[in-house]
Amino acid sequence: MLTAAIDCVRFLLRPGLSFRGHDESSNSENRVNYLELFDFLADHNEKIKTVTSAYANSNLKLNSPKVQKEICVDASAQTLTYIMKDIDNSYFSLIVDESRDVSTKEQVAISMRYVDRLDQVIERFIGIKHVTSTNAVTLKAAIEDILAKHSLSIQRMRGQGYDGASNMRGEFHGLKALILKDNPQAFYVHCFAHQLQLCLVAVTKNHWQVKHLFEFSYRIINTIGASCKRSDAIKCIQHDKILLYLKNGNLISGKGLNQEINLQKSSDTRWSSHFHSLISLMRMYASVIEVLEIIKEEVVHDQQSVEADVLIDIMEYFDFIFIMHLMIDILGITNELSQSLQRKDQDIENKMKLVQISKQRLQLLRENGWNALLDEVSHFCGVFEVVIPNMNEIYKTHRRSVKRGEDKTNLHHYRVDLFYTVVDMQLQELNNRFSESSTELLLYVSCLNPSDSFHAYDERKLICLAELYPSDFSIIEIVALKSQLSTYIIDMQTIEEFSSLRSIDDLAKQIVKFKKNDVYPLVYRLIILALTLPVATATVERAFSAMKIIKYRLHSRMGDDWLNDCLVPYIEKDVFDMILNKDNVNTIKYENSIEHVNTETRRLDDDLHSYVGCHPANENNTYNDNIEIDEEVERLRSFAYEWILPLRSSLLFDFAATSRVFGSFDDVSFLSDRQSRHFENVPVGAIVMTGARSLSRQPLEAMFTSTQWLSCAWAKKAEGKEIRKIVLNDRFWQSVLYAVTTTRPLVHVLRMVDAEKKPAMGFIYNAMDEAK
Repeated sequence: MLTAAIDCVRFLLRPGLSFRGHDESSNSENRVNYLELFDFLADHNEKIKTVTSAYANSNLKLNSPKVQKEICVDASAQTLTYIMKDIDNSYFSLIVDESRDVSTKEQVAISMRYVDRLDQVIERFIGIKHVTSTNAVTLKAAIEDILAKHSLSIQRMRGQGYDGASNMRGEFHGLKALILKDNPQAFYVHCFAHQLQLCLVAVTKNHWQVKHLFEFSYRIINTIGASCKRSDAIKCIQHDKILLYLKNGNLISGKGLNQEINLQKSSDTRWSSHFHSLISLMRMYASVIEVLEIIKEEVVHDQQSVEADVLIDIMEYFDFIFIMHLMIDILGITNELSQSLQRKDQDIENKMKLVQISKQRLQLLRENGWNALLDEVSHFCGVFEVVIPNMNEIYKTHRRSVKRGEDKTNLHHYRVDLFYTVVDMQLQELNNRFSESSTELLLYVSCLNPSDSFHAYDERKLICLAELYPSDFSIIEIVALKSQLSTYIIDMQTIEEFSSLRSIDDLAKQIVKFKKNDVYPLVYRLIILALTLPVATATVERAFSAMKIIKYRLHSRMGDDWLNDCLVPYIEKDVFDMILNKDNVNTIKYENSIEHVNTETRRLDDDLHSYVGCHPANENNTYNDNIEIDEEVERLRSFAYEWILPLRSSLLFDFAATSRVFGSFDDVSFLSDRQSRHFENVPVGAIVMTGARSLSRQPLEAMFTSTQWLSCAWAKKAEGKEIRKIVLNDRFWQSVLYAVTTTRPLVHVLRMVDAEKKPAMGFIYNAMDEAK
């Protein structure tokens, strides 16, 4: 029954589906996902259906919201436990960002980047936390709370990755500065993807013609998308044009080709959105013109008609088409970089290499791309009958010029004022934001790059890199590192398998494969520290996208803890899939309702084995008894009392005699002859669990066979001889084991019933069934 409930929760957690609805009563036609799925399982499984029918009129709560949340809490806890075990004692970096959810709460998402035992760079989402303020002090307190929850020390942090907001990267009062005060080795790295987006935004804001391009494209998309009628019209027109192109052989048909597309809006906060917006506008150019013509003719005297007329003139202007193609070429280069920056397994040195490649491509575009661009634009204008200006004529601008300068040709305007200027601005922004010389840490890390047979290797810089981590490299180890590096570089350059490596990540894997990490442990430590440094905040950005799926408009009242417990399994699906149902069953049964039940039971089992000196007959604790227990709690209680009475006196005498001899077992010294009458109705499980913490079979047997015991007066009395005979008898210990094993399920039930915080009745019924 509990397994069925876990299966329902697992099914809903993985795709991020909702659990509850507005009306969950038995008369409701739509009881929403959890209850409907539970009923579906019952209809297709006779065992579940039988149990459900048997307790239909009782307090069976396995389908209650409380149990649903308890299972989700455990699923989240199990997922995070696996992640924490994978991190173990490794170095890690924090990736943090904040965003507002649908209920206007500020949420902070936290991810961790580390290198696992297989030398794989891993980024894991560990939680989301609501904060009342986004100042650095509040954010730091939220981070410390989550780290303390998972027993992680901030001193093991070796990197922190945020965006460029002032509350994050402030030099004096930002989150970066506060963490650096506690741990100077937690180096800050500005998110590469965010820096790339800032480069694009800077160009669009600082060049007026590029700025106008995006402003006009935004107006075009908004005008067409303002009504469903216009959206349907452009889709139908585009569909008819594609069919015509396929018929004429202008397009190639195939699987995945010529799919239905729509105009996409751009946004400064969405990576690659500008590129995809221009691509969609270029592909649907003719359809957009046709829809704007329809708007112009339908509402002649309306403001929208005037707007459509203006937009048509703009789109049929050569400058608009030229700048659109130019920005598509530039953004196409940076879009590939943006996509690679969002991968989790990239190291910081490899990211810098990708940035250098993008710079080189932009430089090649500047030097050799003019003719190809002009031919492409001319062909596009010829297809759609747009007037192409003569490049040798004087350029005539539509803007009023305050200063009358020298006349310039169209070629000079489009090639120098537009093409060269825009490409140079993009290159300048990339150089300013992604300069290795501007960051000491990046300059040192680049020396670990194994490409071109370790061409970038510099021993002095690697020593400086180690000196940045004083808690990881002592003075003696730095001296040893100098000698180790000299041997390391010769060894690496002479082994063929290391000559073709391209990244630090590949180097780490190859070093472990050839067991060089044991030969060069200090160098390997440097490599791990370099891989731990964060690169981008894409992981937490994806967490916010997942948050919009889990917590949406209809679920805006979702609690913060409930949101976090649903997000962790949803985002970390690969870890969640490795958790077995039995792991959830073992913890959910009692832990989330009365946590001490499982703790005391495990302690009872451990103490029982050490006390008796033997283990149960088999895994299921079955013995040759024919006793059948068919009643409820009272019947179980009466049976246990009657069964253990013959053993009670022997156990009490045993503990009392041992206390008198050694006098050091204070926790059982109360079990004297005079007080034994007060324990006539105490189950043997409770007695053994109390005494077994101090006593075990082997010390007792050693005591009763020692000369100290044999020489004492108590050993010569009848009671002493009787006790010695009992303790040295194997049948007595088997009886004790039998008694405690038989009553162990009863201890479960009694603790649950008598606890201050009682679990749901479904748990109690399940425990009673196990006791039977």
